[in-house]
Amino acid sequence: MAVAWAIRGFRNFDLLIIVVFSAVYFIILLPEDHEGKILERIVRYFLFVPHNILLLFLGNIENRNKLKRIEERTELVYGSELFASIAGIDLRKPGTYYIIYSHLQNSENEHRIFDGRGYKITGFPLDETETIMRTWFYVSNYLRLDWENCWISCSCKDALEGKDRNKVLKSSMSIVGSVKGNEFTRILMEHVMDLNKDQKRGILPYIMEEENNSETGDKLCYLRATYDSNDTLKPSPLHKDTSKRPDSSEKLLDYAIIAKLPNIMNRCDNDHVKVDHSNSILLMAGCKTAGQIAILNRLYDLGNMQEISNKYRNNYFCEVIKVEWNYIPRGLPRILKLEIIDRKEINI
Repeated sequence: MAVAWAIRGFRNFDLLIIVVFSAVYFIILLPEDHEGKILERIVRYFLFVPHNILLLFLGNIENRNKLKRIEERTELVYGSELFASIAGIDLRKPGTYYIIYSHLQNSENEHRIFDGRGYKITGFPLDETETIMRTWFYVSNYLRLDWENCWISCSCKDALEGKDRNKVLKSSMSIVGSVKGNEFTRILMEHVMDLNKDQKRGILPYIMEEENNSETGDKLCYLRATYDSNDTLKPSPLHKDTSKRPDSSEKLLDYAIIAKLPNIMNRCDNDHVKVDHSNSILLMAGCKTAGQIAILNRLYDLGNMQEISNKYRNNYFCEVIKVEWNYIPRGLPRILKLEIIDRKEINI
């Protein structure tokens, strides 16, 4: 009778279930170390139901945050592995990795690195900065290298003082920047042209060159077809006089090259270009600022990295990128569209 009366007293059957399970928890499932602590057990008993109701709605927040942190760390490791695959970095081969960027001519940062003032490196060009640091981040993380063994350097001779320049030229490296400011890019392009003659075919679909543009008063980097064609891809020029530069709504063009090659920075005794497959070079060169930024968008997006890695499968490759952009006064270009207009695997 008492049981029947109790059941009739609860019009909400769900509440009855909650109370029953709460009582079971309080009497049976409460840890033994709480025995004798009557007040604490009563408090826990009355908090059990609201506590679990809160957990129903909010309990997963902490777990989601933990999973997010795990996901971020997983993406870091995965991104490092993808970049290593794209750049041809071998975890089994210890040694110093070099990241060589453009020299800022006639700038305040044009000074000798080891001049006693404590400078580690010269300043980065604005359009190359993020590419340089992301490259360093992925390489140092993947190879577990410290600052001295993942060496960031300007391409000028002064910046490599204290390092054996010949040793640098024989190592694996990433080269950031065009022939306009990066001496290593210039050497690489010269050697590609020599290999074209030796092998009687184009190693890269286009080669980067520069010319003095008398109309704008600036050096213009452009891409020229290296074999069977004299086609050129010339970016939209920008006048040195900022008052004569285009409106921010005008659509402009730029081009860039991403290429993975064996190390061809050295020559044999007979002056032929030496091809070293034990070390690799990743070239990231935009004709102008927009092209350099486009490389960042193309190469360092996790989805694009996976696509590039899956497509070329550790082989040498080259991609030529066409960029549509707007000029922004006193700022970086606004990238409108990226288009890969030529891509190929490279056999040397």
